[in-house]
Amino acid sequence: MAVFAFTEEQQRAVETVDRSVLVSAAAGSGKTAVLAARCAHLVCDAPPPYRCDVDELLVVTFTEAAASEMKERIGKALRTRCADAPDDRRLRAQVALVDTAQISTLHAFCLWMVRRWFDRVGVDATAQMLDGDEARLLRQDTLAQVFDELYAGDADLAVEFKKLVDDYGLGYDGSIGEFVLRLSAFAVSQENPADWLARARDTSPQRLTGIVAETARALRVELERQAEHCREMANVVARCFAAGTFYGDLLSAHAEQLTQWASRLAEGESWESVRAEIAACEMSSKGAPSISKDAPEEVRAERDNARNLFNEARDGLLKKRLQAQLCRFTETEMIAELTRTAPYLHALIDLTNAFLDAYARQKRTLGVMDFADLERFAYDLLMQTDAGDEDATIAEQLRSRF
Repeated sequence: MAVFAFTEEQQRAVETVDRSVLVSAAAGSGKTAVLAARCAHLVCDAPPPYRCDVDELLVVTFTEAAASEMKERIGKALRTRCADAPDDRRLRAQVALVDTAQISTLHAFCLWMVRRWFDRVGVDATAQMLDGDEARLLRQDTLAQVFDELYAGDADLAVEFKKLVDDYGLGYDGSIGEFVLRLSAFAVSQENPADWLARARDTSPQRLTGIVAETARALRVELERQAEHCREMANVVARCFAAGTFYGDLLSAHAEQLTQWASRLAEGESWESVRAEIAACEMSSKGAPSISKDAPEEVRAERDNARNLFNEARDGLLKKRLQAQLCRFTETEMIAELTRTAPYLHALIDLTNAFLDAYARQKRTLGVMDFADLERFAYDLLMQTDAGDEDATIAEQLRSRF
């Protein structure tokens, strides 16, 4: 069935049936072969009540190529079993069922759901799917139409849009359009896009205070992660770069400082006092011992590697991540800046809503769907609690089938 012998861990992944199984491994390590063997095991060897027919399996992948490969591998595994037991009528039936099994991309499965229950999501049963390029072009055309209407109009949004283009786009709307497209794509991936955009638009004093609190929580998490990373770098220096001990000691000391800052935030100290210390922090390597010109090349390499790790922690983590981003502004400055830019934020959110509305109208007019629609419709179907005219909700029907 497999072209190579499975390891003990792989065999457990194939045969374990009484719980959920997560397989994590590097590319080329045999995950697809393991999954195909697992499917064959569930169909052929698993004990009742775990044994199933092949059309009771639900296998989803991210690409068409992966889905095709998976279906081929499962079919090959079943045909091998059938060749070993030619009189087994059930096995012959399983081979015949492979082509009808739900082994597909995630979006293909979503489309199958939408076609099956189109009336429950208000979709035309004949709606066609846009491929990635078609959807991208339609989004761009729709956004261009929205912008043209705003340039020609004088409503509040039109005025806000023109000011946004002048102040943040320097008279060019290309960057504004790109941001609207990215923001709309992110919004439609949320559980409730309209609610998420409404929360994002909220710039009330309570919300601005909440943003500062969220920044403090993000800072604490970042400090803990950086401390762990710096300790690991110090350990690497200690194990591998003996000539760079000086830099390893600096990394260890900095990791302790990061941990102290995180602990103070966890104990309730104000974000502003910790932020000020981080903003003023300097990781200095003054006093680093010199290396003789006659030192072996490997000694120099060790010192250079250790120094590179130190520079990564100082320049990439402390300066760029902590000081330039999370600790750049005081609390007063942050709230003042958020208040100043609130009208532009409102304009961006309103533009995004206008674009999403126009794009939805365009798709309805053309009788088409994109991949985001499939995800949304499938999600809505699974979340419905009303069984309608059927005996069970859609989620319950799928749970009993697969």
